[in-house]
Amino acid sequence: MIIDTDLFYQIIVAFIIIILVILLIWMAFRLRKTGGSMAINMHAATYEFLSKDKRMAVEEVVEEKSLHKRKEDKSGQDKDYLNN
Repeated sequence: MIIDTDLFYQIIVAFIIIILVILLIWMAFRLRKTGGSMAINMHAATYEFLSKDKRMAVEEVVEEKSLHKRKEDKSGQDKDYLNN
């Protein structure tokens, strides 16, 4: 039984795409679980485009979340500070 080469290449491409999608989903969940630095990078990348008031608001939110994280680290509580 000989498999058509076009069908074979389509199966290989589909398999690679499925693996890539699974990998991206895994990476997204891992970043979400650990907090990741994606939010910090976005704040840093857009910082120069913000007005003075918005910059102060972003800084306040980042400081508040870091303070909350430090308190939880000391107390050993659940580290779900991103959803608060």
